[in-house]
Amino acid sequence: MVSIPGEVAVLARSEAVLAALVDVLPVCSYVRADDAEMLTHWGDDPLTTVIVVDSLGDPREFAQVAARVSRRKPIVVFTPAGITEGLAALARATGVILVEGLRDLVDTVRLLAYQPLPAGRRVAVSGDLLHADAATPLLPRGAEADADACLVVAPFGADLGTAWKTVLAAEREVTTLACVLGQDGLVGGRVPCYAYPEQAVGALARVAAYVEWRRTAPEWLFAADDPAARGLVHDTPALLAHFGITLGPSWPGVEMTVRGVNDPVTGPLVVVGYGGVVAELTGDRACRVPPLGPEAAAEMIADLRCSPLLYGYRDHPRADTAALGELLTQVGRLVATVPEVTSVDLSPVTVSSKGVTVTGARLSVR
Repeated sequence: MVSIPGEVAVLARSEAVLAALVDVLPVCSYVRADDAEMLTHWGDDPLTTVIVVDSLGDPREFAQVAARVSRRKPIVVFTPAGITEGLAALARATGVILVEGLRDLVDTVRLLAYQPLPAGRRVAVSGDLLHADAATPLLPRGAEADADACLVVAPFGADLGTAWKTVLAAEREVTTLACVLGQDGLVGGRVPCYAYPEQAVGALARVAAYVEWRRTAPEWLFAADDPAARGLVHDTPALLAHFGITLGPSWPGVEMTVRGVNDPVTGPLVVVGYGGVVAELTGDRACRVPPLGPEAAAEMIADLRCSPLLYGYRDHPRADTAALGELLTQVGRLVATVPEVTSVDLSPVTVSSKGVTVTGARLSVR
């Protein structure tokens, strides 16, 4: 590990990521590895304000550590291959900020390193509004008196010196960003500057979402391995029964599918979707990282496009969504505590006003 004065810590395998960040950001320490123990160290380090990661390593271990560290300071995860459903679910559960490109990575980390976290999403725009109006639909505009952040757009053709004067004229005690057309960097040594308003607003939107997560973050940790359950991995009905899941005959209702996986990238994951061939074509599904509480399970169900069928749409009676949520919770417990299970597929799952019945199940074991 190499240490120099600064505020950004980097956990990376890629030389390109290290070079991009060290050249333009105040990197205080970096490790070319995927060691989750460093997340804990940096989480406790008072000099470190932002953590950057370009590889998750062991996803189960990463999720455990990241969920705790994110409550104290932001973790930005660089995903050059794109943001998958599993990564999005991991971010919802752990509060990490996902970015796809190096530009978005630098834009976001620069804001986190040099400015305080915004209290909310309302942004006041001052200066050259012609260029700012195209970007601000991403965030609600607020009056200067009650805004959570201030975006100062320098006049067309301005340089960084002119931008600093503009910032000083508009700056208040809130998160402050600047935009100078065609230039990235800092103005005044402490205000992040972006070449285009869309960059500034995109970075602010990602940081504001993190602030919202931290305000409502659930207090959970992954459960410890379950030795009794691990001894049942070759007896599917017994293993399911250990987690309160029983198989039974089907009855009329809304057909669903429930799946739990131990994903090699994101770790344990729970997926719920509408059943049948049409659902497979439309991809109507929602996923979360377990363990799941009642609220997270209810959010998963509400995320489905088919959810009105469960809530009593037209002539459909209202289904027992609480029972479906409990099934999601138990499947989450299974994959989170029994790492030998690579996947558990429950289909069909029928949900009606009487409850939930699971007719079929298939387990895959390492």
